[in-house]
Amino acid sequence: MNRPSRCARVVSLVAAVLLAAAASAQDRPADEILAELHAAVLPAYNVNLDAPNTNYREEFFRQRREVLLRRADLIGELHRAYPDHPAAADFLPERWETLFQWKDAWTEVFDETQALLDAAPEHPIARYARYWRALSAMRRFSTPPERDDARIIQAIDEFIARHPDDSEGPFLLFEAASNYIEDADRAVAILRRIVADHSGSPLERLAKARLRRHDEVGKPFSLEFKDAVTDADVSLASFKGRIVVIDFWATWCAPCVEAVPRLKDLYSQWQPLGVEFIGVSLDLPEEQGGLRRLKSFVEEHEIPWPQFYQGGGWESEFSSSWGVTSIPTVFVIDREGRLHATGAGDRLEPLVEALLAVPSQAESDQ
Repeated sequence: MNRPSRCARVVSLVAAVLLAAAASAQDRPADEILAELHAAVLPAYNVNLDAPNTNYREEFFRQRREVLLRRADLIGELHRAYPDHPAAADFLPERWETLFQWKDAWTEVFDETQALLDAAPEHPIARYARYWRALSAMRRFSTPPERDDARIIQAIDEFIARHPDDSEGPFLLFEAASNYIEDADRAVAILRRIVADHSGSPLERLAKARLRRHDEVGKPFSLEFKDAVTDADVSLASFKGRIVVIDFWATWCAPCVEAVPRLKDLYSQWQPLGVEFIGVSLDLPEEQGGLRRLKSFVEEHEIPWPQFYQGGGWESEFSSSWGVTSIPTVFVIDREGRLHATGAGDRLEPLVEALLAVPSQAESDQ
């Protein structure tokens, strides 16, 4: 009978302590906040401690994350309490990066950067504010219920208008078109804009490769390689008359590894119906153990389909030529050997089922 009232007293006590702490924090001198900020030093990585069968790496990144988040809190405290302090603005880009990358607090980043730009559009760190506002806009306005492609493009356009020669401009456009713009036609238009307006930029090559995935749908798709496990010759042309699922992946990619059981189930279900799978590996170069790791993983997990080991990781020629900048990425080839879909992902099952329901050209001619 006394337990509820005791809990209520404890909650009240905790609330009072928190309020007192908040009040104390608001009253802290700027020098005290800055001293704590300078004392919050990131841990140094010691390669000698990163030994097998230890959790050193996990502990290192845990400590690093804690320090980064603590620094972000201190920077926010300093800016709120002393917005005109000379050091307050200098640290804000670090805070925004930490909140964005380590806390997924993109709404907070968007609101903070927008508030700074509204108050002082010519602020010394306005360029950083516009950059992080554009990045956070991608996350915020690509997620229901606030999904809004126009808001994403507006934030990027404002960055480019103010900083037309900044190399981050085409990067922001490419990132939005590749990962955040929902409307496919609008995404393609952004890629064409990169090619037209940012000639010579490293992003121009990536945009052209990504456009290839759009422009070559319905056209013949070619691929020949030696299976990394069996050393057998594999040619996509030999699969004509069958649907082919091409999985761009790597053994170091956690989402790719998590997808393996699902893909094996689909392969078992579809292969008798006329569907083949091909893995295209973005594993590390051979001298870094990539081929050995791929072979070991395929054998351990009994993956039955052939594997194209490119040997160059992200720099591999074949995947790069198709604009593969994130994995897993899945292409689907129809029975006639034509590219049917790219970035199939969660749409893989309905895409393949729809193709299976359509007779092949040979069957239609009979």
